[in-house]
Amino acid sequence: MIPVRDEASTIQELIESINQQSRKPDEVIFVDGGSRDATVELLRNACEKNPTFRLIAARKALPGQGRNIGVAQANYDWIAFTDAGNRLEPDWLEQLIAVADLQP
Repeated sequence: MIPVRDEASTIQELIESINQQSRKPDEVIFVDGGSRDATVELLRNACEKNPTFRLIAARKALPGQGRNIGVAQANYDWIAFTDAGNRLEPDWLEQLIAVADLQP
């Protein structure tokens, strides 16, 4: 789940790092909080190429609100959060799952 707003200059790097995960996500939800740049267009293109990607438009949503909106729309019980502007390590999701599997 990723809240975004005006991330056109960095979103492609994040998308690439998601696509390169050693454990592919079941679903990736981007919640746009009112971008005024090309973020939405870039994410629409990414969603067309990857059926696990979804874009939700949430006008003027701050990151916390965006996360709540995304969680409410999620199709799975386990949700990993990251933020726009990040580049994920290739084993980021795999490592999160490994830690979760250790919990009683």
